[in-house]
Amino acid sequence: MNIQRSHSTWAALAAMLFLWSCSGAPEDGLAQTIALFKDTPEYSIVLEDMKQDGNFVKTPYHQYRVYFLQDLPGEEPKFRTHETGWIQVSEETFKKYEGALGMTIAMKTSKGEESTTPQPTGYQYVGNPQYGQWRTNSSGDSFWEFYGKYAFISSVFDVFESPFKRKYYNNYHNNYYKNRVPYYGRNKQYGTAGSYTRKTKPNFYQRAQTREARSKTKFRDKVAKRTYGRSVTRSSTSTTSKSRSSSSRTSRSRMSSSRSRSFSSGGK
Repeated sequence: MNIQRSHSTWAALAAMLFLWSCSGAPEDGLAQTIALFKDTPEYSIVLEDMKQDGNFVKTPYHQYRVYFLQDLPGEEPKFRTHETGWIQVSEETFKKYEGALGMTIAMKTSKGEESTTPQPTGYQYVGNPQYGQWRTNSSGDSFWEFYGKYAFISSVFDVFESPFKRKYYNNYHNNYYKNRVPYYGRNKQYGTAGSYTRKTKPNFYQRAQTREARSKTKFRDKVAKRTYGRSVTRSSTSTTSKSRSSSSRTSRSRMSSSRSRSFSSGGK
């Protein structure tokens, strides 16, 4: 089974998403996206990109890739995908998911369980007998294997360790998922600060480096202007002071010379 995109019902939904994302809606973009997919049997919303635009007042934006299962009467359920444009989100949402780049930040499982806690993409399908099964290798280790028609899940999300061992999954599921705690991988390789994310989303980090370099340049320019201004002021003050001092000395010299001539004349 492949992730498909072509269907009249899906086309209508895609059109609604496109129009909404271009409308500059003031409401929170994540909440709106969740609402659009609430009636699908299963979905995961992945934070593809994020940014803040504006010179004085920064406006936060997200970009999502949505994977969802569409179940239509008389048809086999199909996984579909949609990429949104830049969608405005609230400051609260932006801060909450600032460290979750490339991760699933909202989802609904086939059991109807919903979560907005960050986790690696595709993890929600592991452990679900609908998509695969646990197998045991020659060393006695239990690992997850997707059924053939769902093998695309591993390649689409490309975050699964090979083999994906049950002990790792149990740690994630029991200590993070159940407790609603963000999970960034055994080695913290996922999320904004993760090594995996840095490899797969270079554009985000290039933009960050450009902004940092631009900010440093502006700061240096401000410092240079202030330093130059103080230097010019000191130079001007010093010149004025010297001029006044010289003028004062000249005046005193003239007065002294005048008194000397007057004294000399009076003595004759």
